[in-house]
Amino acid sequence: PDVPAALVFIAPVQVQRYLGELGVLQCPVLVVWGEKDKLIPLEQADQLVSALPHGEKLVIGGAGHAAYMEKTEQFHAALCEFLKRV
Repeated sequence: PDVPAALVFIAPVQVQRYLGELGVLQCPVLVVWGEKDKLIPLEQADQLVSALPHGEKLVIGGAGHAAYMEKTEQFHAALCEFLKRV
């Protein structure tokens, strides 16, 4: 219970604040971003994935910041696929 098997970040805020601390995460991490997110630029997803030893990025096309609500089926399919692999 102290070590997560996997994590999913969905367009988290203040990414730059935590970049230096993320290298300790040794579990697979899925970073989900909406292609049209106007609150948090997509470049921050790249920064986040680069800081993670086992990070992968999923960009949901046509979705904004709340990609999991706007493109629910696509989000759930990708999430289930990620969880099957970990």
